[in-house]
Amino acid sequence: MSGDKSRDDRPQSAALPYRMNGATVEVMLVTPRGGEGWIIPKGKVERRLGPAKSARQEAEEEAGVHGEIEREVFDQYRHGGGDDGPLVAVYLMRVTREMDAWPEAHQRERRWATLDELHELVVDPGLARVMREAAVHLATHAPAAWLAAEETRHGTRGRRRRLVGSALAIAAAFGLAAIAFMAG
Repeated sequence: MSGDKSRDDRPQSAALPYRMNGATVEVMLVTPRGGEGWIIPKGKVERRLGPAKSARQEAEEEAGVHGEIEREVFDQYRHGGGDDGPLVAVYLMRVTREMDAWPEAHQRERRWATLDELHELVVDPGLARVMREAAVHLATHAPAAWLAAEETRHGTRGRRRRLVGSALAIAAAFGLAAIAFMAG
């Protein structure tokens, strides 16, 4: 199909926005335009921004969340599950602020989902695989990363020893939830 000019082969990137809600890791999902199920914010990579910053921009536009995006790609998948779908690079994003109004609020729904709920909501096979990997990773890494980031943000280093023990206990509990998700 080399003559097909309607296909845009520009790379795509996506943000996988997450937060800690008490002791629970949650992921922000959005509805696709004209599609079924739930996805993560994604779009074409803007040359002036690069893939990670483009992913962060998509999260702001599609889901109305701001946050800290990882510099390294977490995973990638073929959108739509087939071999010819666009390749999407996925970046983890720790959400620091949720907006009440955002550019695509009238076009999409958004929702926070727990790691246990992801398998029921995400229908794209490629994205579902990434979400299984993310559930395991976030269950074991998000609590400690969140704690460190919040300490830096708020300058609360004095409570570190007490909170690290709590974070490790939470991480162990999330690990069990991730295993249950993968088995389900």
